[in-house]
Order: sequence, then structure tokens, then C-alpha cells
Amino acid sequence: MRLKGFVAPLAAAAVIVGYGTASGDEPALSSGDTVRFLVGAGEPVSDLGINEVAHVTGQVSGTTQITGCGTADTDQHPIQKIVVVDPGSGVHAFQFDIVPVDQTTPIHPGTQLTNLTLLNSCTVPATGAQYDEYSGTVP
Repeated sequence: MRLKGFVAPLAAAAVIVGYGTASGDEPALSSGDTVRFLVGAGEPVSDLGINEVAHVTGQVSGTTQITGCGTADTDQHPIQKIVVVDPGSGVHAFQFDIVPVDQTTPIHPGTQLTNLTLLNSCTVPATGAQYDEYSGTVP
């Protein structure tokens, strides 16, 4: 009988651990890591002010190929959302779709990025999609 009382909590723990490892999210980034990402051309990601912070939110909404825009691979890259805020500025938050450049797995939701910097603009030759490439640093 004691085994039955042990099996239910063990099964619940296995489901939780299995979900966490099978979700496909990239492991959490460390302080000082740099992340390159694409946004639609002309989106004002770093125009809010000097203290802006991007917060990666939610799950992947789709994938896209970005060959020629920061990467030569032909892999599918996730499309995710970020919310950009400038704490204390009084300016409202903005939400953008992003595509991580250096990885084909999602950025872990909850990851924050600071020092948002426009690197360049590019066009994916196969689709004609136009992007601006940014970098951000994990605080």
C-alpha cells in the first residue's frame, strides 16, 4: 500500500520534468550573453530611450527561414514576441515579433535584454522579407 502513495507524486514529478526538458526552449541565457535577433524593417525597437529593456514573452508563434540575414543556414528559426519598455520614462511598452539569428530553438520566455543596438538591415533573398538586425545583452 505504501507504494501507491509514492507512485502518484513520482508520476507527477516525471511529467513536470519531462515537460520542462521537452518544451524545446533554449536553456536560459547567462548574464553578459549577447543575443542577435531580427525585427520587421523600420520597427522602432531601440527608439524608446536609453534604459529600454526587452522582455521575451510567450511561446513560438511560427518559424521562418532567414538565409542571408545574419546567417547562411537554411534552417527554420522561431518567431517570438518581445515587449520593450523604458522603465520610468512614461512611454508605453511596445510589442514586436522577433526572429533569433544565432539559434533555431526559442529564447526562453522571461529572458531580458538590455543595450539594444541596431546592427544592420537586410533582405532575405528567397522571400524578399526585410528585417533590421539588433543585438541585446542579458543583464
